[in-house]
Amino acid sequence: MEVFLKKTELLDFDEKELSKYALAITEGIDNPKEKAIKIFTAVRDGWRYNAYQSSLLREDFKASNILKRTEGHCVEKAILLTACLRKNNIPARICFSKVKNHIASEKFEAFMGTNVMVPHGVVELLLDDKWIRVVPAFNKTLCEKLNVGVLEFDGENDAVFQPYDKEENLFMEYIEDYGHFEDVPHAFFIELLKENYPKLFEEGIDLEKLGLKLKKN
Repeated sequence: MEVFLKKTELLDFDEKELSKYALAITEGIDNPKEKAIKIFTAVRDGWRYNAYQSSLLREDFKASNILKRTEGHCVEKAILLTACLRKNNIPARICFSKVKNHIASEKFEAFMGTNVMVPHGVVELLLDDKWIRVVPAFNKTLCEKLNVGVLEFDGENDAVFQPYDKEENLFMEYIEDYGHFEDVPHAFFIELLKENYPKLFEEGIDLEKLGLKLKKN
């Protein structure tokens, strides 16, 4: 279990500002379950979800660098959540999934040729000898905009994307699970992008038409 509490190059939770942030969230709280709930909520709402601005650079996957930004995609927010949990002595690990987003924007589907989104970042944390899955991706205001229930974590049950929105329309479908990782699987992240979205790597492709900003080098 110790491996899921370790600091790594990318889960660098002892970096000064990140350490300060992670401990400030849980100041005055002793119960691990309450700590986990507070951390989940802080990461969920503290960073606006943005799937259209990303980076392939390893340095940008450091939790301490994600902390400096104001928005992030699901993998980035999963990295930050994992680092903050480990700093608070709660075992945590990153998982990758593949999901079908039934409310993906028409522009995204037209450009990518699919409404499948991969990799989708999930976090597993250990409380009371039980691994629990949570997704901090969609901030509260975005959920309200999309007419989707806000994912609330109670410290006991999984908090992953719902299959339907508030009007019972199809929302999110989990279609593949890639398992969990001790550290941020940066190389695998890029491998999955190349496999599923080859257009992103075509020479001369105009990502601006999608509104996508992708740092490659």
